[in-house]
Amino acid sequence: MDDIVLIQASNVENDSAIQDLKTTCKIKQIIVYRYDEEKNVFYDLTTQAS
Repeated sequence: MDDIVLIQASNVENDSAIQDLKTTCKIKQIIVYRYDEEKNVFYDLTTQAS
């Protein structure tokens, strides 16, 4: 059974920081959404790279 953890982070626009988190925490998959406050919408920024 896998755990699912949701993390809200401010200004995480650095791909290497996201990859560091993935490596350090042994995360299998990261799904990244960015919120646009002006448009009140979320954008899926997830890449299929492993």
